[in-house]
Amino acid sequence: MHSLRLLRALLRQPGMHFTDLSPSGPVVPLNARLRFRALDTATALIPGLPWPTLPGRVRISADPDRIAQRIPAAERERYRDHASCAAARHLVLTRGDRSCYVVFRRVRR
Repeated sequence: MHSLRLLRALLRQPGMHFTDLSPSGPVVPLNARLRFRALDTATALIPGLPWPTLPGRVRISADPDRIAQRIPAAERERYRDHASCAAARHLVLTRGDRSCYVVFRRVRR
């Protein structure tokens, strides 16, 4: 009983956002009651790695320093918040001065 009250107090903190990246079966209804929003699981994102191109044209990196360098400040904060999550993998795809930050989860069944 007290753990649920503590969790509710934690979730009510202003300016804080919480993510449950992989809730187990019994936790899903609890998350719904606590007003977590479900992510769309009807689709899967599978990045198509670029065909070999001229050297240096497209770069893909999982290096934490490179990711932090290449993404905007707002995304950088989210990246740092989730960088240590065991379920989340992070990449940055770079082409010229443009970049795309990708968060994914590897699932094997």
